[in-house]
Amino acid sequence: MTKTLLKILEKLEGKDLYDMYLFLKNTLAFDNDNVKKIINLKTGINITTFEDLIFEPHSIGDGIKSVGKIRGKKYSVISGGMFYSDGEGVNYEVYNEDMDEPDGYLTGDEVTETLINLLK
Repeated sequence: MTKTLLKILEKLEGKDLYDMYLFLKNTLAFDNDNVKKIINLKTGINITTFEDLIFEPHSIGDGIKSVGKIRGKKYSVISGGMFYSDGEGVNYEVYNEDMDEPDGYLTGDEVTETLINLLK
């Protein structure tokens, strides 16, 4: 491991997953793939970010959806006129089977935050 990488990992000490993500993405300006690799190296956890999502047409209305699993539990990220979103793909609704209600009208960054928080 390089000295630089060791220093970066040291800077992550004591931060929660989302704070690690923000530090690596915004402060150090790493791209999504490197942010995920460093977090995995530090914690052993694979995170999902908004940039990882692959959207397809939703079966209801004119919306789009991306689905997956975090810790074995299904989640969905949706945008469309019939959901808690603008219907234009500008903001999104996130739902996980542990939630009573979906989180709605989220930006891409807020979707990432929600997905990372589902790992807690």
